[in-house]
Amino acid sequence: MHEQIVLTGQTTLRKNSSAIAGDNINRIIEMATGRDKYAKDTQTEIDDLCNKIENGKTELAAPFPQQDEFERLSLRSAELSHLLNEDVDSDEKEKSNLNFEKQRRLNAIFNGESDSLCAKYFFSFVKKEIQSPDDDWSDICDKKAITFLLDEGFSKDNVSNTIIKFSPTVPSKEDVHNMLEECTSRAASSR
Repeated sequence: MHEQIVLTGQTTLRKNSSAIAGDNINRIIEMATGRDKYAKDTQTEIDDLCNKIENGKTELAAPFPQQDEFERLSLRSAELSHLLNEDVDSDEKEKSNLNFEKQRRLNAIFNGESDSLCAKYFFSFVKKEIQSPDDDWSDICDKKAITFLLDEGFSKDNVSNTIIKFSPTVPSKEDVHNMLEECTSRAASSR
């Protein structure tokens, strides 16, 4: 036969007991002692948690030690990020404009959009070098075209203006001038 002992107070503890009375008294004493120890341990944990909460509130109320430096670096980071994004946008716009201009010039070449004799010779040379407006054209091709046009008897000014106006590489005047000097010096040294 088993009986159940129930101790109530701040907490309730239940324990099964046997029918032997002597053992039950010892078990009741153990339960009462265990209940008191359990209550003390629980209270200690609650006190520790309350202390941690109070310490956390104090830490949160205190200013962040590097707050000023953090704000300064955050502002600088945002500024640099903005500048980098502007550079990317302007680089992409420039690349897009360059691609558009290159395509426009290739279309002008393949459509023969010029009355200049030098330009027409240039167009025919370009059409021999590349098969369609989608093909690639490099500054090496510009140099070959300059040599071809000079060999055909066109003046440096006509050649320079034609290359600047129609070359798919969209060279600057300085680039064309340097290519002209290189091509004429190479032609003079080969004679």
